Amino acid sequence: MLAYSYPAYSCPPLAEDASGSGGAGEAKELLDAAVVKLYNNQRPHMSIGNLTPNQVYQNNIKTEKLWKNYYTKSPTIVNQ
Repeated sequence: MLAYSYPAYSCPPLAEDASGSGGAGEAKELLDAAVVKLYNNQRPHMSIGNLTPNQVYQNNIKTEKLWKNYYTKSPTIVNQ
């Protein structure tokens, strides 16, 4: 089994707003950016052969569907 350790992220210091405290909106934006970066660039996904989404996209890799859909679609009859 492949072992993967997640790197520790250190966020850059927040800029202070007019009141002298860091902005919560800026903190959320930085956190969102770090999470998206981790998800797309560093975290391997089992559903795409333990590659990262960025690797698949950049190398134009066609991946095989590794999961089974147990739901069946009911046929929709139009204009009956």
